[in-house]
Amino acid sequence: MEMTRRKEMIMMMSLRRRAEQEKKKNEKQQEYLKKKEDERMKQEQLEKKKEEEKLRRQLILEQYRQRKAQEEEDGTSGPSRGREETTAASRGATMTRSKSR
Repeated sequence: MEMTRRKEMIMMMSLRRRAEQEKKKNEKQQEYLKKKEDERMKQEQLEKKKEEEKLRRQLILEQYRQRKAQEEEDGTSGPSRGREETTAASRGATMTRSKSR
């Protein structure tokens, strides 16, 4: 009788230990899957950001080309006229900013 109870106790302990090991294994698997998913999401965001930057740069280039084509069409393709106006405007803006500080 004592021996039977002892065997039952040992078997119960063994079952508990196996259950705990299985639980830990499942938790590690879940952590691994979550980490992989997070990495995948991070990679997707990075690729999306790169694509948006590429599109933004293409838009800027297209706007620049259109502006240059318009200047040539209008006959104002001289860089001196555009630069003088831009320089004068930026000086005025700079002066205004420094006074307000």
